[in-house]
Amino acid sequence: MFQNCSMRLRVAVLFALFGAGLSILFSIVVFVVVQQIGNMLIDEFLQVELDEYAKYSVFMPPSNMPITGYVLPDAGLGADIPEEIRKLPPGSYNISLERADYRVLVSDGNNGRYFMMFNTEGKGLQESKFLRYAVLFTIFMIISTSAGGLWLAVRITAPIIRLSRQVGQAEPG
Repeated sequence: MFQNCSMRLRVAVLFALFGAGLSILFSIVVFVVVQQIGNMLIDEFLQVELDEYAKYSVFMPPSNMPITGYVLPDAGLGADIPEEIRKLPPGSYNISLERADYRVLVSDGNNGRYFMMFNTEGKGLQESKFLRYAVLFTIFMIISTSAGGLWLAVRITAPIIRLSRQVGQAEPG
């Protein structure tokens, strides 16, 4: 089927496919990188908060709305810590707890294990808005590369088509 199409259409379709592939690839990479940067920033923020609160002899959980903090003393007593969080080893995690998404930082300190949770509901809303922009950008780029491919196909194939007409109209000899 593709061989029956004109040279202009074949070149335009190839440019469009190439542009669409690049646009989709770049959009996916940018979206993943933005998510990773967001998680790194939250982790840094939680680490600063944890260090700030852990330096006192009595752990005072943060009173900020999106941040919740817990400490599990070395004795193992910490009844108010949710079970899903209590069993986590040190590190950073994304968890769902009571129908809310959290980024959790678990760290061992001088008096026990510290848990800092950041409610990521607002981050999720921003990511969905960014995803919409990325999809719109991708669609725009696909349309742009298709139009550019068609324009380039006309410009590139015009001399070849002109030459083939001249050869077709030439008389032998």
